[in-house]
Amino acid sequence: MLTRILAVCLLFAICFAHIGCSEDDECVPQTVSGFEKTDISYRVQIGAFSQEKDVTTDDFFTALPGNTEVEVEEIADAAPGEVKYRYYAGGEFADYTSATDYRDTIEENYDGSFVVAFGNDNTRIGDVTETMRTQLCL
Repeated sequence: MLTRILAVCLLFAICFAHIGCSEDDECVPQTVSGFEKTDISYRVQIGAFSQEKDVTTDDFFTALPGNTEVEVEEIADAAPGEVKYRYYAGGEFADYTSATDYRDTIEENYDGSFVVAFGNDNTRIGDVTETMRTQLCL
């Protein structure tokens, strides 16, 4: 009986490890939050604050390379004292690799920056996690 349970667990682990992959190990992207891989873009989040910052004068932004596009996302339903503003630098990237390359160039000055996925309707899907990378074959 124990052998059968272990065999089932092993089979489950193997199947789970290959989510998004076909039998010949070629990755087949899945949808994430209802979006196909081709409908997802990426941005690099550099900060999140409860108070709005002026991107032209605040010292937080001075370490960005000249003429860097900074986008502010206001979270309308944030409670007082919670994160209300998210800041993204470098614009919108069509592919994950370009976003991570950009993140790597600013990481020294923006430790903790990370890549966020957005749907083609500007919906914030979320931080790009290992699970999402597997689902999207990134």
